[in-house]
Formats: sequence, C-alpha cells, structure tokens
Amino acid sequence: MKELKEKLINRIRAHFPGVIVANDFSYNRIDVSINKESIHPILFYLKDVMGFKHLSDTNCVDWIEQGEFELIFIVWSPVEKIKIFVRTRLNRNNPELETLDMIWPQLHTYEREFREMFGIQFPGLEAPEE
Repeated sequence: MKELKEKLINRIRAHFPGVIVANDFSYNRIDVSINKESIHPILFYLKDVMGFKHLSDTNCVDWIEQGEFELIFIVWSPVEKIKIFVRTRLNRNNPELETLDMIWPQLHTYEREFREMFGIQFPGLEAPEE
C-alpha cells in the first residue's frame, strides 16, 4: 500500500505543484491541501484521470480563530481502494467558491447546506434562496 500511495502522491504533485500532501494516516488515506483556485482542476483530475469516481462525503469546518472555513472533499477509488481527503480554505469574510456540482451532482445538496449553515456562496449554484 505504501508504494501505491507514493505513486499516487507523485502523480498529484506532478500536476499540482503547490499541493501540500500528508501521508501519515491509516493505510488507505491520503490528505491533500490546495488553494481554492485549484480545487476544480484537482477534483476533475482525481475523478476523470486517476479514477476517484466516488464522492464519499463533503464537510465544512469553521476555523473561527483563523478567520477561515475549510471545505473537505472525500473521494474514493474503487479500483485502488484508497480515499483522498481534498482540503481547501476560504476566507471567512468573503466565503465564495464556484459551484462544483458539475463534477458530482450530489454536491448540489452539500453546497445548499453550506450556504444555509455557514453563508458560503457558490456562484453558479442553481438553487432558490432559502
């Protein structure tokens, strides 16, 4: 598993040089932190090129003291049996990220919830204001 994880990490780093990778988790987990401008490209790359077809979960953490929200996308590869946690941070004063529901349609529901609970705006999200 260690060799496979290193191979996946090297592929990610080759395409996204600014990425920060943590690999000190359980045998089948990799954590990736990236700026919000690169979140769409990395999620498309993981899904369409690397085979991380399944979005397992999406979460939001409110880091009040740092003035940031952290969005976490957990993706799974049914072939490699590895999950990748993709993290990005948004400024709490202007939390905005273009909608991602074109990658995984179920993100539509998460984005609506994050807008309602945290005030994060997702331009392009087609949903009525609640």
